[in-house]
Order: sequence, then structure tokens, then C-alpha cells
Amino acid sequence: MCETFIRGNDKVEIINNSEYVLKIEILESYRIIDTDTTNAEEYNVKILDELKGEIDIELIYTLRFFQDTVTTGEKHIVAVNKSSITPCREGMNWILYFTSRHGIFYFDRLDEIKEIIASQQKN
Repeated sequence: MCETFIRGNDKVEIINNSEYVLKIEILESYRIIDTDTTNAEEYNVKILDELKGEIDIELIYTLRFFQDTVTTGEKHIVAVNKSSITPCREGMNWILYFTSRHGIFYFDRLDEIKEIIASQQKN
């Protein structure tokens, strides 16, 4: 499992250091986190396709976004890692974590992202 959090915005570095690169659909909001230090919203997401890494696409996952950055029904490509913690009770979702705050991409970047992944697999 990749443990690196990328502080920069270099797509190649972000993708290469991500356990998974996934096409997702935003489902319903799971919860809002609004504190003095965090303004985020967790959404349940459905995996549409795996671009990098193998993950159970039948499950629903939870992913935290900066508040007001996504809406239900949107589709994106995300560079993420999976929590090392197994859901503690039946019915809970696996939690995915962004590899970088710049780890979300629009679908129009798909070809570019596939090229980065292919280049990494050659090396």
C-alpha cells in the first residue's frame, strides 16, 4: 500500500504514487465535516472502472472532498489509496484517501492519465 501524500500538483508523481486510479461516480453525501480546521464533505462513491490497481468495484466506498467541490451524479477520475483499516462492522464502507489534494481529474484527462499509467508499467 502506498503511504505517500503528495504535496505538489505534478500529475505523473500523483498517479505513480497512488495505489489506485479509478473512474468514479459521486453518490449521496455521507457526512459534512465542518470544524475550525476542516471544511470537507464525505461522499459515497461507486467505482465505474479501475485504471490502476485492482479493487472490488461491487462495493460502495467513501471519499472525502473539500466542501463544495463535487455534487451528486458527477463522474471523475481520482488518484487514491485505500485505508488499511477494514470496515469495523458489516455495512460500513471502505474509506479511500486522496494521494494528493490535486488527485481529482475530469474525464477529459482520461487519455493523458492512461498514458502516464502505461509509461509507469513499462518501467
